[in-house]
Amino acid sequence: MRLILVRHGQANPVDIDPEKGLSEAGRAEIARLLAIIGPLQLSVDEIWHSDKARATQTAQLLARELKAKNGLRLKRNLGPNDDVALLGDDIMTESKDLMIVGHLPFLSNLLSYLLSGDQHKCALAFPTAGMAHLDYDGRRWCLSWFINPEFGSAEFGAQFQSYH
Repeated sequence: MRLILVRHGQANPVDIDPEKGLSEAGRAEIARLLAIIGPLQLSVDEIWHSDKARATQTAQLLARELKAKNGLRLKRNLGPNDDVALLGDDIMTESKDLMIVGHLPFLSNLLSYLLSGDQHKCALAFPTAGMAHLDYDGRRWCLSWFINPEFGSAEFGAQFQSYH
């Protein structure tokens, strides 16, 4: 099983957009991320996302390019401060490849929980539009790679593909 965690793109400030949807900068971040991962030809069975506009819009942009077999799924327990154990239990009942689009501190806590069993043990800062790829071997989760689109480029994606 493969799990891909993605933090939403940069949101509009609440005084401009009370729903805090994706800003133009956030859409550009997701476009950069897609350019980086394009050569990897990633696919997932389903994309789970929170009900917040910035996560939903990010998931929609990713779904267009990744062609998620079962599409998008609005999922409970994906809010910024939700209990990661609840979603961790849901993940463990799945056998399909998933992408989860969410928020901080939730994603960092979930990553730590899956890797160590403790949501506070090994933090990884997720920049907006950051992506973590994990594999499950039937016994444990392993972090395969992490992409920060701020430092990436399409050339990086092409080079990365040759190592993956």
